[in-house]
Amino acid sequence: MELLTKIVKLIKGKELEMLIKRTGNEITLNGAKIGFTDLNMGLANFSNKFIEFVKTNEVATSLDNCQYHLSKTITNIKDNDNFKQECQRIRLMIIVAFHQLSQIIGTAKMTSDESLKEQLTEWIRYMNDLIKHSISILEPGPKLITKGPVYDQIMKYQGLSEKDMQEAIDNL
Repeated sequence: MELLTKIVKLIKGKELEMLIKRTGNEITLNGAKIGFTDLNMGLANFSNKFIEFVKTNEVATSLDNCQYHLSKTITNIKDNDNFKQECQRIRLMIIVAFHQLSQIIGTAKMTSDESLKEQLTEWIRYMNDLIKHSISILEPGPKLITKGPVYDQIMKYQGLSEKDMQEAIDNL
């Protein structure tokens, strides 16, 4: 998948950092660091229309926290470790999620409010599952199995194949 290749080139060897900056009612996703223009998700622009946008911002912020902590964890793990590969996989999925969000928000002016609500609701549902996986991977104790129906559904929603994902992980 071309998107994963692009993401790997942009994040490989870069310092760890948060991608979302929150100041007051403005939330900005620094897209340039992961392959798209910055995305300003000002709460005032959309939150008066529907609650899904507020939830989207909360989920995006949580995803960013997860990707940052996954990045920190990845740098402290030896190469060729299964745990490291799982962390890399989920971090890549989170970055793909930001790309998806950018596309959804980018079409907001051309899409009906109802369609935008549906797209955001679906994104929120899948990304909440991804957050649960991220937290499970990072917390001490038994790990949640990341292979399985929910995991496969998230990858399918994102248009990712196992082959493409493994190639991206191998190139990190």
